[in-house]
Amino acid sequence: MFRTKAGREGTRPKHSLKTAARTVMAAQRFAESTNARDDDDGDGVQGATSNMHRSEATVPFNALIHFMTFSTEPELSKPWMMKKPQVSTGTGFYIGNRRILTNSHVIRHATSLRVERHGQPGNFPARVLCEGVMCDLAIVTVDNEDFFDGLPAVRLQEDVPELDDTVICLGYPLGATSITVTRGVVSNVHMKDLSLRGWNDENLLLAVQIDAAINPGNSGGPCFSYKTAAVVGVAFAGRLDVQGMAFIIPVPVIKLFIQSYERTKAAHFPPLPMLGISTQDLVNPSLRRLCFGGTMPPSRDGILVTEVLAGGCAARAGVQPGDVLVRIDGEAISEKGDVRFRGHERLDWVFLVTRKPSGSRIKLDLLRRPDGGAAAAGGKAAVAPGRGSLQHITLDVPLAPTPSLLPSLLDVDYTPGWVILGGLVFLRAGQPLLDQIISRGAGGGFTHVSSLMSLFDKDSEKAGVDEAVLLMDVLAHDINVSYEAYRGLLLHSINGTQIRSLKHLAQHYAANTEPFLHIEFGGGGRKEKHAEAVVLEHSLCELTQLEILSQHKIPNWCSDDCIPAHAGARAAASGASRMLADPMALLYALAGGAPVQLVPAGREQPASAGPPPPAHRAPPSDAADTPADKRPPTPPPAEPPRAEPIAADARPPTPPPRPSAPPAQPRAAVPAGLPPGRSPRSDGAQAPGAFSALRTYLGGDK
Repeated sequence: MFRTKAGREGTRPKHSLKTAARTVMAAQRFAESTNARDDDDGDGVQGATSNMHRSEATVPFNALIHFMTFSTEPELSKPWMMKKPQVSTGTGFYIGNRRILTNSHVIRHATSLRVERHGQPGNFPARVLCEGVMCDLAIVTVDNEDFFDGLPAVRLQEDVPELDDTVICLGYPLGATSITVTRGVVSNVHMKDLSLRGWNDENLLLAVQIDAAINPGNSGGPCFSYKTAAVVGVAFAGRLDVQGMAFIIPVPVIKLFIQSYERTKAAHFPPLPMLGISTQDLVNPSLRRLCFGGTMPPSRDGILVTEVLAGGCAARAGVQPGDVLVRIDGEAISEKGDVRFRGHERLDWVFLVTRKPSGSRIKLDLLRRPDGGAAAAGGKAAVAPGRGSLQHITLDVPLAPTPSLLPSLLDVDYTPGWVILGGLVFLRAGQPLLDQIISRGAGGGFTHVSSLMSLFDKDSEKAGVDEAVLLMDVLAHDINVSYEAYRGLLLHSINGTQIRSLKHLAQHYAANTEPFLHIEFGGGGRKEKHAEAVVLEHSLCELTQLEILSQHKIPNWCSDDCIPAHAGARAAASGASRMLADPMALLYALAGGAPVQLVPAGREQPASAGPPPPAHRAPPSDAADTPADKRPPTPPPAEPPRAEPIAADARPPTPPPRPSAPPAQPRAAVPAGLPPGRSPRSDGAQAPGAFSALRTYLGGDK
């Protein structure tokens, strides 16, 4: 290699001839060694292909699948809406038994999924069999039999690739329609949150870091071993801020996902099992000596259990704060909290838990001081001086996810829902909702976003509630003026009644008879000493509900899973009586228009005013302000065109004027205490339940 000196471009360095000679000799030696390696059969004849070409020949390129995903993500902060549709591409590969493996984020929220085989014409619709958000894997199939004709299946390598092993990644990056090949080596093996959310230190699975290039579109593609041509992982992530750092999901995690689907046939991979404990390393000599009864132990094993979450499998098995966790399934845990993986490689101790499915069992070896000074109220450790021999305790623990006030998986343990009271939008709290809030930056505009994040270390049993309810937004109106600053607070109670869930909130509002709604906020089911409070008038909530919903194109005051049964029946009967009392409203509803708007009690319109126009129609002309009994009669219709004159006595008599329209009946009022019914839909379609409400009122539905 020739180099130039700084500031003297084009000048050769000293001894340039000797340097060139050494370079030529090195190239000759490299060529000889390459020829020797290419002589596979030992007959002295050089192979026809290079090492890379020879390895590529054994890789099943035809097993690759190109994905095109049309998706619409739900707007969790406004659960009645969906985000803008998107189109993305990805990669997958055939694993046999009519199954295609890819990443979960490739097919997430898909409304239409199209797949194509490598080197074969044809675009086929596909459907998802199972999706695992926590492991970022998905199984997809195609119903068309022609798709699988001659499609080869890949072979999965049992072991995790060794460090410095060469790997080959295949995929369709950056919108490519033909296969792209990149190559690199294994750089590291560690534990990682494959969902890339990072909310919990126990939601960790095995991951492999490589230096091969992985770009958007490579996701879901196979990563082959250069030695065995077997799949060693699935490409799923890369780093844009550094060079040569990408990640694949290794085969042990792939098999855990596939075996879970084969065992349950569920559409979603379940949450990962967790012990439900918090730990602290015992590297500090003083802390270590104290936790081991005043003497330094001979080994460097063991970590301190600082907290045990109520409802978790560790708490149910008898683990206490202050215990020293020494081994899991016979594998020693070091003072830093890691375990031996292979050779000199070490992994976080969580690896011994999440490598097993929920329902399996593990054995914990603990050391506990007999004085019990380490355990404190509230499930947290308060390490205090104590002496005496340590008790060795062995517990058999069945693995299960830890219940939490903040569910983690959309459509698995978290379902979006809402209740709107006087413009205050209450939502069901969950990690997916928090992900969207944080992704907007600056806490998503929340003043109290920390109150939602405080739920990570709380469970429903301790808080005394079934789920956390969050004040997500305030739809501006005179009824809720100055309440905008309370967005992000967690609901505690209404009129002194603690709210246990979003559905309980809707039921409590529908059954309320108090004139005011005194809404108190707190954290995780606990009211703070100086908690913020909001007051609304119940009657004003009823009067303004339809107006607020119509302004923001919201279909109902609460989601379908929260509608109180008795309130729905009463609202349906009230709506049916309104349509019978107002024939024009009945005809409009039957013709497919928007449902009628109910007039609150005490605000009936005079009979001479007639029914008001629908909300989404243009108001009528000046005749709308003229009483019906004073309007001029309808002029007679014009005579039909005549081809030739006819005698006057043969003409048909002119029809008499049409009588005036009868005065409209008064509109029925909403009974006090009732939440309003459905608001007009933005698309003008007939609201669900218009006919069923009428049939119920007439006695057609029992």
